[in-house]
Amino acid sequence: MAATSNVIGLILPGQPVQVNGQIMSDNEIMFQLPVPHSQLQHLVLFLTGAQALPENHGASVYLMLSDNGFKFLGHLANDKPSAIFRVSSSASTKSSASNSPPAQPAMLSAAPTETAIVAVTPEPQFTRIGVLVEPLSAIQQKIVPKEQQVQQQQTDYLTFVKALAQNCYDHMSGWILTEEQWRTRGQALVQEKLVPIGALEQWFDSFRRKLTQNPNFWKKSIDS
Repeated sequence: MAATSNVIGLILPGQPVQVNGQIMSDNEIMFQLPVPHSQLQHLVLFLTGAQALPENHGASVYLMLSDNGFKFLGHLANDKPSAIFRVSSSASTKSSASNSPPAQPAMLSAAPTETAIVAVTPEPQFTRIGVLVEPLSAIQQKIVPKEQQVQQQQTDYLTFVKALAQNCYDHMSGWILTEEQWRTRGQALVQEKLVPIGALEQWFDSFRRKLTQNPNFWKKSIDS
């Protein structure tokens, strides 16, 4: 496919729609966004319809990192003409061979090469997004590891939250006083705020149940 600049469109919140990316080669397009990585949360890429992708091909989307590597974000295809990509968690992730295009794209060689300078200067005030048209079979090889990584992160996160709640419950349970201990030490605790252990047990049971049903239920209290 001979790339044309208006095949892919990009939407960045608060910025005009971009449909004229820089052509780097026959199958590569690059967008330069006037926003540093740290301020970039999400962006939308879409097929404009000016030219269909070749059969059995898709458009891989990459984020250029400060070390001149690339991070795979996702892809577009003729049957998936648009997508929202989350960039915030990817910008600080170091690149690896598994996340880079199989062959070094021209957009990588065209990027600034003063790596040592980048390492000691402030964050660049722009972000580069690369689009590489390649076979869907090659894209699929990138998607599977990415999905496995997300699933592992979700599992680790869920394990941490459960351990945190268990630790809180165990710590508070350690303050339970027997009737004899209350007679000897209870008077000193009268001025403290006391919580019945039954209330803590109800919270712990409710927390575990909600976490099982919806691991993200706790975010509602933060967003409200």
